[in-house]
Amino acid sequence: MLEMFKFFVSLIIICIGEVIEGKTNDDYETSIFCYGRLLHDVQVHELFKHPRDFLELRARRPPQVISSRYREIRPKLKLAGEDGRKALKDFIRRNFVNRSSCENVSPPDWFAKPHFQRDVQDPGTLDFLKFLNRKWAQSYYNVTQEALENMDLHATIKTRHSFYGSSRSLNYEESWWLYFGLMSSGMKISARQLIENLAGLVDEYGHVPPENRLYFLGRPSPPFLAIMLEAYLNETGDLELAGRLLPYAEIDFHYWVQSTMRKVISAFDIYLVVNQVENFLSKPRPERYLEDWKRKPKNSSLKSILNVASLIWDSDPPRGTLSVRLTAITEWAARVLARLSQNFGGPQRRQLYSMISWELLHTMDTLLYSRKKKQWMDYSSNYGHVNDVSLWPVYTGARPWKSHYQVPRCSSLEEYLLSAVVLQEAGQSEAAQDVAFRALSLAAQDANLSLKNSSVAITLLRMFPQVQVPNSGAITPPVHNSIRIIVIPMIIATMICLPFLFIKGQISN
Repeated sequence: MLEMFKFFVSLIIICIGEVIEGKTNDDYETSIFCYGRLLHDVQVHELFKHPRDFLELRARRPPQVISSRYREIRPKLKLAGEDGRKALKDFIRRNFVNRSSCENVSPPDWFAKPHFQRDVQDPGTLDFLKFLNRKWAQSYYNVTQEALENMDLHATIKTRHSFYGSSRSLNYEESWWLYFGLMSSGMKISARQLIENLAGLVDEYGHVPPENRLYFLGRPSPPFLAIMLEAYLNETGDLELAGRLLPYAEIDFHYWVQSTMRKVISAFDIYLVVNQVENFLSKPRPERYLEDWKRKPKNSSLKSILNVASLIWDSDPPRGTLSVRLTAITEWAARVLARLSQNFGGPQRRQLYSMISWELLHTMDTLLYSRKKKQWMDYSSNYGHVNDVSLWPVYTGARPWKSHYQVPRCSSLEEYLLSAVVLQEAGQSEAAQDVAFRALSLAAQDANLSLKNSSVAITLLRMFPQVQVPNSGAITPPVHNSIRIIVIPMIIATMICLPFLFIKGQISN
């Protein structure tokens, strides 16, 4: 068993070497937004309210010039004092400008009337659906022409098409939930462009970064591209797109595997595990610089002697906490690639992905399965099974639903959607509708609903159009400017006149 496992791990590594021929990310880490003394000083001394505020600025001149100038004045700055901070702020003001690299544009297939509004009978729910539908038009961005001509002056990475995003950026993990919202809204052109954008990033950089920003390059994300590609193929039958973009989905998957997957050996078994990305970071993340800078490695020499994990594992134990979610997504992507390879790849690739899928299923059914809870849970080598139970293996189709499974506590709208989908497919329609009602009630009260959560809410309404959403605080119509112009001066005039009227009344008496 061990020799067979080593053989397939070696096969994975060989295939990774054959498939990945993209550009190295060292070529793109020349930006002052990625590393350097200036970035360090700005983030550690908290010059901006939010860490990303600096990263979204546009440089007034080439980064090399700014770095050279800062290198000259840096020895003179005493950043511990207020004068030093003021001098650094002045330097930022002279060399950067707060100008967005993206502009809002109109989506190619958006309509003011929601795609399935005829299915929604409740007037309040229909108003909420229209509010959600407007989010698509408000959150579709294109890189400006000025930014395209000066790509070295900002951190934005261009995409093949315009993109959807809550914070003017294309977020890879959010794209999975946006895809379902777009398809539920009948916006197949936008869904196709979303997939092509992700494939374009793989073509340019060798993987899909978490966001289309320079400082995210080199960091892997869960391989949703292959899953989205198969979902789009099943929905549209577009064989041309699937065959053309499959190689990019494979490259992205292998980058994720190479970055996060490890083999661990216990006294009882061998496991293929997917580690958290944070366990492999070698330097502070620009958008979380201060948080990472303050984190110091703990002295665990005494714990390693007394730790039970050292008695269980023959190899180094798994790093951090092993996530059921990440393991299930990786297994799902491997299973999808095995199916797609049957039509577009070949028997060798299908065998490779099937083997990865089998090994990850084995890990889920043994290491990540709690015999006490009779369900999957995250695993820590120090504490055993931790956190709440998970339904991700059922959601991905890796394992069937069983009657004793518990629905976990949901802390986000996508977790509500996951539970609703699982319950609906298990034939528990009333329970699924109840989960959808709770999720939509939360979404309706959120005045700052993100695009991802709006997309999840649209998907839930498409699944359960009969749900009546409670009175919404999110869709309260804004006061029209003409009303403000009339009402506000009247209020001010009344407040000024009241004291005089009161004094006049006193005199009359």
